[in-house]
Amino acid sequence: MVQVIGIIASILFGGVSGALLGRWLTRERTSVVMTSIANGRESGEIMEIPDRVISLSEGFHWAQPLEHRSSPELVKHVYQKSKEMRVSYPAILDLITSARKDISRATTPEEKVILAQQICTEPKLRNAVTSGLYRKELTLPSIEQIQKEAPEELCKLIESPIEGGVEVNLDLPQFLTSSKYTGPGWELQKDYALPFLYALQHFHVEALQKSLEYAAKAFENDAIRAEAIIAALENMFKNDPFVIDAVAINNGERVAVVNPYALLVTEGGDRILPPVWLKNADMASEIDVEGAVDESITYIPIPPQSTKVLKFISEQLDNNSQLRSAYDSGVLRCSLVLSKQSGKGKKKVIRSARRPFGAGLENELKRDLRESRNSPRGYGRTLPASSRSQRFPD
Repeated sequence: MVQVIGIIASILFGGVSGALLGRWLTRERTSVVMTSIANGRESGEIMEIPDRVISLSEGFHWAQPLEHRSSPELVKHVYQKSKEMRVSYPAILDLITSARKDISRATTPEEKVILAQQICTEPKLRNAVTSGLYRKELTLPSIEQIQKEAPEELCKLIESPIEGGVEVNLDLPQFLTSSKYTGPGWELQKDYALPFLYALQHFHVEALQKSLEYAAKAFENDAIRAEAIIAALENMFKNDPFVIDAVAINNGERVAVVNPYALLVTEGGDRILPPVWLKNADMASEIDVEGAVDESITYIPIPPQSTKVLKFISEQLDNNSQLRSAYDSGVLRCSLVLSKQSGKGKKKVIRSARRPFGAGLENELKRDLRESRNSPRGYGRTLPASSRSQRFPD
């Protein structure tokens, strides 16, 4: 329809005036709507992990090691396990210290059973010893040697088949251990773990002392690593980029070309915060032979009468505490500022409506939807003047 009007305008007005009017009527008409804003951990975007943090996580036995490009879920898991380790370490160390003193003092079957049960009540302790045996960082006497040197059994050791592996239990009077070995290589895992279980069953003093000594060093090492991992990840979280999702709409009859860089502008409060630079998430980044990052700048085309989903990522925010605080508190509003190419190389700025800067954006969008559904049929909802898009100075 607009194209037809443009042709008619050219006929009616003729010459240059008609051509200009026709071109204006069939121009691209672009707007943008922000749909979400989140920090890096909330957005689901892959996180870049420094080599130093990866090295720390590789020696940390409580969680899966981090990778150079790790999912937020993995990063959160390692972070939470590190905090769990920090909380658990003092009590576990007290248990190990007490048990090492009592092993040489326990002489009666009753005293040995009580001590074995104390050791077994802490699964993290059993797991640390088992991991050391599997990685060959800890070596214990063989099962035959344990049975020969300490023939008395404190309890029964029961092996039960389970799906994909086996479960091995020590049937202590007041405690039933449960060690499950499944998945690829479960037989090897079980074989490495059995000497410690037999040492508990027979109360082999030498094997138990070696196991506890190893566990104490392993936990001390993990506690140091946990502190370093927590500090490093929290420092990364402070600098997490923001991730903004938006929809660009072209109601015109020509292709709109949008710049891959944008700005996130915040408003409100008693202090003006500088705009945050953004870049299109689809921009490819490559490292050249000299180690410099080369970003291939690709403009974003939006075909006529169409919409396009856009994702922008902010620059790394070097401990910008004011901006972080504003995001967490939700006291500011923000808008997304884009630039599009117009005829003859001219640029035009597009600015989205102002929305809450923080998690409140999602709630406001839901409220808009509820209000639009409750509007009388045939009547559209008019946005308040304060939320209409305004021009951002070039």
